[in-house]
Amino acid sequence: MEVVGDAAHRPFAAASFDAVSCSHAMYELSGEVRDELLREARRVLRPGGRFVMMEHCEPRRPLRRLLYRVRLSALGSSANRELARDEVPLLRRLFGDVGWELSATGLSKLIHGAKHEDVAAAG
Repeated sequence: MEVVGDAAHRPFAAASFDAVSCSHAMYELSGEVRDELLREARRVLRPGGRFVMMEHCEPRRPLRRLLYRVRLSALGSSANRELARDEVPLLRRLFGDVGWELSATGLSKLIHGAKHEDVAAAG
């Protein structure tokens, strides 16, 4: 089944999924849309369900790091640049057990959290 629509407003019932993922998109969203998307992800997760996002790591090689930083400067808001440095505080607003790990290539990071009822549902 294919579902096309606004990621912040999905046509799914609450507590429908064990996992929700987002890959290389959070920096591209405005703060308001990003917050809506995360609240929606939390809404459709079952208790204990996991939210996982993948984003780029800052490259180690000097030229790639420079290009990465140029790209970040084009993201617009300082909030997006701050998010690129550390996504964990954003996820902690809505999820528990938040952590991260490097991908097998070391070029991306997986940031993840679990839906717990004791974590505030407000964004």
